[in-house]
Amino acid sequence: MSIHETVIPLYKPLGKTPLETINALRNSDPVFSHSAMSYAGRLDPMADGLLLALSGDALSKQEALSNLDKSYDAVVLFGISTDSDDLLGMPARDGHSLPAESRMREALQSFAGVCTLPVPVYASVRVQGKPLYWWARNKKLDDITIPSRTTRINAIDAVAVGSTSFQSVLARVREAVPLVSGDFRQTEIIQAWQALAEPREALATVSFSVSCTSGTYIRSLARELGNALGSRALLYSLTRTSIGQYSLENARRAIH
Repeated sequence: MSIHETVIPLYKPLGKTPLETINALRNSDPVFSHSAMSYAGRLDPMADGLLLALSGDALSKQEALSNLDKSYDAVVLFGISTDSDDLLGMPARDGHSLPAESRMREALQSFAGVCTLPVPVYASVRVQGKPLYWWARNKKLDDITIPSRTTRINAIDAVAVGSTSFQSVLARVREAVPLVSGDFRQTEIIQAWQALAEPREALATVSFSVSCTSGTYIRSLARELGNALGSRALLYSLTRTSIGQYSLENARRAIH
Protein backbone atom coordinates (compact mmCIF):
# COMPACT_ATOMS: atom_id res chain seq x y z
CA MET A 1 0.00 0.00 0.00
CA SER A 2 1.26 3.48 -0.81
CA ILE A 3 1.38 6.03 2.01
CA HIS A 4 -0.60 8.29 -0.33
CA GLU A 5 -3.62 6.06 0.30
CA THR A 6 -4.31 8.05 3.39
CA VAL A 7 -7.83 6.94 4.41
CA ILE A 8 -7.80 3.30 5.47
CA PRO A 9 -11.14 1.64 6.31
CA LEU A 10 -10.22 -0.46 9.34
CA TYR A 11 -12.10 -3.01 11.45
CA LYS A 12 -12.11 -2.15 15.19
CA PRO A 13 -12.61 -5.31 17.27
CA LEU A 14 -14.82 -5.60 20.33
CA GLY A 15 -13.04 -4.42 23.46
CA LYS A 16 -10.43 -2.31 21.70
CA THR A 17 -10.23 1.48 21.63
CA PRO A 18 -9.70 3.33 18.35
CA LEU A 19 -6.14 4.19 19.43
CA GLU A 20 -5.33 0.54 20.15
CA THR A 21 -6.68 -0.36 16.71
CA ILE A 22 -4.52 2.30 15.03
CA ASN A 23 -1.46 1.05 16.93
CA ALA A 24 -2.21 -2.51 15.79
CA LEU A 25 -2.16 -1.25 12.20
CA ARG A 26 1.22 0.41 12.81
CA ASN A 27 2.64 -2.81 14.24
CA SER A 28 1.30 -5.01 11.44
CA ASP A 29 2.15 -2.81 8.43
CA PRO A 30 5.64 -1.28 8.07
CA VAL A 31 4.22 1.34 5.69
CA PHE A 32 2.64 3.06 8.70
CA SER A 33 5.16 2.20 11.42
CA HIS A 34 6.65 5.71 11.52
CA SER A 35 3.72 7.71 10.12
CA ALA A 36 1.67 10.28 11.98
CA MET A 37 -1.80 8.74 12.25
CA SER A 38 -5.23 9.43 13.70
CA TYR A 39 -8.79 8.26 13.09
CA ALA A 40 -12.23 9.60 12.20
CA GLY A 41 -15.25 8.73 14.28
CA ARG A 42 -14.97 7.42 17.83
CA LEU A 43 -16.30 3.96 18.60
CA ASP A 44 -16.94 2.69 22.14
CA PRO A 45 -15.01 -0.31 23.52
CA MET A 46 -18.22 -2.39 23.59
CA ALA A 47 -18.81 -1.74 19.88
CA ASP A 48 -17.02 -3.17 16.87
CA GLY A 49 -16.98 -2.27 13.23
CA LEU A 50 -15.72 0.38 10.85
CA LEU A 51 -13.09 2.92 11.84
CA LEU A 52 -11.33 5.26 9.42
CA ALA A 53 -7.58 5.36 9.98
CA LEU A 54 -6.00 8.57 8.70
CA SER A 55 -2.47 9.37 7.60
CA GLY A 56 -0.72 11.92 5.42
CA ASP A 57 -2.98 14.49 3.80
CA ALA A 58 -6.10 12.93 5.33
CA LEU A 59 -5.09 14.18 8.79
CA SER A 60 -6.20 17.67 7.74
CA LYS A 61 -9.64 16.25 6.85
CA GLN A 62 -10.25 14.55 10.19
CA GLU A 63 -13.16 16.77 11.23
CA ALA A 64 -14.94 16.50 7.88
CA LEU A 65 -14.52 12.72 7.79
CA SER A 66 -15.70 12.41 11.40
CA ASN A 67 -18.85 14.34 10.53
CA LEU A 68 -19.97 11.94 7.80
CA ASP A 69 -23.24 10.05 8.31
CA LYS A 70 -22.93 6.61 9.85
CA SER A 71 -24.82 3.31 9.82
CA TYR A 72 -25.02 0.63 12.51
CA ASP A 73 -26.46 -2.78 13.27
CA ALA A 74 -27.62 -2.83 16.89
CA VAL A 75 -29.29 -5.09 19.44
CA VAL A 76 -31.15 -3.69 22.46
CA LEU A 77 -31.77 -5.84 25.54
CA PHE A 78 -34.82 -5.10 27.71
CA GLY A 79 -35.35 -5.68 31.42
CA ILE A 80 -31.86 -4.61 32.56
CA SER A 81 -30.17 -1.20 32.49
CA THR A 82 -26.66 -0.02 33.38
CA ASP A 83 -25.12 3.32 34.25
CA SER A 84 -23.15 3.21 30.98
CA ASP A 85 -26.14 2.12 28.84
CA ASP A 86 -24.21 -0.93 27.57
CA LEU A 87 -22.68 -4.09 29.05
CA LEU A 88 -19.67 -2.17 30.41
CA GLY A 89 -21.67 -0.75 33.31
CA MET A 90 -23.18 -1.46 36.72
CA PRO A 91 -26.48 -3.29 36.13
CA ALA A 92 -29.95 -2.96 37.65
CA ARG A 93 -33.15 -4.77 36.77
CA ASP A 94 -36.85 -4.49 37.50
CA GLY A 95 -39.94 -6.63 37.29
CA HIS A 96 -41.75 -4.63 34.65
CA SER A 97 -43.45 -6.64 31.93
CA LEU A 98 -41.50 -6.64 28.71
CA PRO A 99 -42.83 -4.84 25.62
CA ALA A 100 -44.72 -6.62 22.87
CA GLU A 101 -43.18 -6.90 19.41
CA SER A 102 -45.62 -4.46 17.79
CA ARG A 103 -44.87 -1.82 20.42
CA MET A 104 -41.11 -2.24 19.94
CA ARG A 105 -41.40 -1.64 16.21
CA GLU A 106 -43.65 1.39 16.69
CA ALA A 107 -41.35 2.87 19.34
CA LEU A 108 -38.29 2.47 17.11
CA GLN A 109 -39.99 4.37 14.30
CA SER A 110 -40.84 7.22 16.66
CA PHE A 111 -37.13 8.13 16.77
CA ALA A 112 -36.88 8.67 13.01
CA GLY A 113 -36.14 12.25 11.97
CA VAL A 114 -34.64 14.98 14.14
CA CYS A 115 -33.90 13.48 17.52
CA THR A 116 -32.59 14.99 20.78
CA LEU A 117 -31.06 12.51 23.23
CA PRO A 118 -29.12 12.99 26.49
CA VAL A 119 -25.46 12.03 26.23
CA PRO A 120 -24.57 8.82 28.15
CA VAL A 121 -22.98 9.77 31.46
CA TYR A 122 -20.00 7.52 30.74
CA ALA A 123 -18.85 9.49 27.70
CA SER A 124 -15.84 11.68 26.90
CA VAL A 125 -17.92 14.81 26.18
CA ARG A 126 -16.47 17.60 28.32
CA VAL A 127 -18.57 19.52 30.85
CA GLN A 128 -16.98 22.41 32.72
CA GLY A 129 -13.58 21.29 31.49
CA LYS A 130 -13.87 17.66 32.61
CA PRO A 131 -15.07 14.59 30.69
CA LEU A 132 -18.61 13.59 31.56
CA TYR A 133 -17.43 10.21 32.85
CA TRP A 134 -15.35 12.05 35.51
CA TRP A 135 -18.54 13.53 36.96
CA ALA A 136 -20.18 10.09 36.89
CA ARG A 137 -17.26 8.25 38.51
CA ASN A 138 -16.99 10.86 41.25
CA LYS A 139 -20.77 10.81 41.88
CA LYS A 140 -21.08 14.50 41.01
CA LEU A 141 -23.71 14.31 38.28
CA ASP A 142 -26.09 16.35 40.44
CA ASP A 143 -23.62 19.24 40.17
CA ILE A 144 -23.98 19.57 36.39
CA THR A 145 -26.52 19.55 33.60
CA ILE A 146 -26.08 16.47 31.45
CA PRO A 147 -25.77 17.68 27.84
CA SER A 148 -27.99 16.50 25.00
CA ARG A 149 -27.27 16.01 21.33
CA THR A 150 -29.69 16.89 18.54
CA THR A 151 -29.07 14.72 15.50
CA ARG A 152 -31.05 13.14 12.68
CA ILE A 153 -32.05 9.50 12.41
CA ASN A 154 -32.22 9.07 8.64
CA ALA A 155 -33.68 5.56 8.80
CA ILE A 156 -34.31 3.00 11.52
CA ASP A 157 -35.70 -0.45 10.83
CA ALA A 158 -36.38 -3.37 13.15
CA VAL A 159 -34.76 -6.52 11.77
CA ALA A 160 -35.91 -9.06 14.35
CA VAL A 161 -37.57 -9.25 17.76
CA GLY A 162 -36.42 -12.12 19.94
CA SER A 163 -35.27 -13.10 23.40
CA THR A 164 -32.26 -14.42 25.25
CA SER A 165 -31.65 -16.00 28.65
CA PHE A 166 -29.97 -14.22 31.52
CA GLN A 167 -27.28 -16.92 31.51
CA SER A 168 -26.46 -16.06 27.89
CA VAL A 169 -26.23 -12.38 28.80
CA LEU A 170 -23.97 -13.16 31.76
CA ALA A 171 -21.74 -15.30 29.54
CA ARG A 172 -21.39 -12.39 27.11
CA VAL A 173 -20.49 -10.01 29.96
CA ARG A 174 -17.82 -12.41 31.23
CA GLU A 175 -16.40 -12.72 27.72
CA ALA A 176 -16.59 -9.10 26.53
CA VAL A 177 -15.82 -6.96 29.58
CA PRO A 178 -12.30 -8.41 30.21
CA LEU A 179 -11.37 -7.56 26.60
CA VAL A 180 -11.29 -3.88 27.57
CA SER A 181 -7.95 -2.57 28.85
CA GLY A 182 -7.56 0.34 31.25
CA ASP A 183 -9.64 1.24 34.30
CA PHE A 184 -13.28 0.72 33.36
CA ARG A 185 -14.35 -0.90 36.69
CA GLN A 186 -14.20 -4.30 34.99
CA THR A 187 -13.96 -6.42 38.17
CA GLU A 188 -16.77 -4.56 39.94
CA ILE A 189 -18.98 -4.72 36.86
CA ILE A 190 -18.61 -8.48 36.43
CA GLN A 191 -19.29 -9.03 40.13
CA ALA A 192 -22.40 -6.86 39.97
CA TRP A 193 -23.75 -8.78 36.99
CA GLN A 194 -23.11 -12.08 38.75
CA ALA A 195 -24.96 -10.83 41.84
CA LEU A 196 -28.16 -10.10 39.94
CA ALA A 197 -31.00 -12.42 40.81
CA GLU A 198 -31.42 -14.67 37.79
CA PRO A 199 -34.64 -13.80 35.98
CA ARG A 200 -36.86 -16.79 35.37
CA GLU A 201 -38.23 -15.32 32.18
CA ALA A 202 -36.29 -14.75 28.99
CA LEU A 203 -35.15 -11.20 28.30
CA ALA A 204 -36.60 -9.55 25.20
CA THR A 205 -34.33 -8.18 22.47
CA VAL A 206 -34.79 -6.18 19.30
CA SER A 207 -32.26 -6.06 16.48
CA PHE A 208 -32.33 -3.06 14.17
CA SER A 209 -30.35 -1.16 11.58
CA VAL A 210 -29.99 2.60 11.83
CA SER A 211 -28.58 5.33 9.60
CA CYS A 212 -27.88 8.63 11.36
CA THR A 213 -25.87 11.81 11.37
CA SER A 214 -22.60 12.10 13.25
CA GLY A 215 -22.83 12.54 17.02
CA THR A 216 -25.71 10.12 17.55
CA TYR A 217 -25.16 7.97 20.63
CA ILE A 218 -26.79 4.59 19.97
CA ARG A 219 -26.40 3.85 23.70
CA SER A 220 -28.70 6.79 24.38
CA LEU A 221 -31.13 5.56 21.76
CA ALA A 222 -31.25 2.16 23.50
CA ARG A 223 -31.96 3.73 26.88
CA GLU A 224 -34.65 6.05 25.53
CA LEU A 225 -36.26 3.20 23.61
CA GLY A 226 -36.65 1.39 26.91
CA ASN A 227 -38.07 4.50 28.57
CA ALA A 228 -40.61 4.86 25.76
CA LEU A 229 -41.74 1.29 26.41
CA GLY A 230 -41.72 1.51 30.21
CA SER A 231 -38.81 -0.88 30.58
CA ARG A 232 -35.16 -0.81 31.47
CA ALA A 233 -32.98 -1.29 28.40
CA LEU A 234 -29.35 -1.25 27.30
CA LEU A 235 -27.31 -1.54 24.13
CA TYR A 236 -26.43 -5.23 23.96
CA SER A 237 -24.29 -5.12 20.82
CA LEU A 238 -23.31 -2.57 18.19
CA THR A 239 -21.50 -2.88 14.87
CA ARG A 240 -20.76 0.16 12.72
CA THR A 241 -21.28 -0.81 9.11
CA SER A 242 -20.55 2.41 7.21
CA ILE A 243 -19.12 5.93 7.47
CA GLY A 244 -20.18 8.04 4.52
CA GLN A 245 -19.16 6.16 1.38
CA TYR A 246 -16.83 3.82 3.30
CA SER A 247 -18.13 0.33 4.09
CA LEU A 248 -17.23 -2.30 6.66
CA GLU A 249 -17.20 -4.84 3.83
CA ASN A 250 -14.01 -3.22 2.50
CA ALA A 251 -12.28 -2.76 5.85
CA ARG A 252 -8.93 -4.35 6.58
CA ARG A 253 -8.14 -6.07 9.85
CA ALA A 254 -5.01 -5.21 11.78
CA ILE A 255 -3.35 -8.00 13.75
CA HIS A 256 -3.78 -7.47 17.53
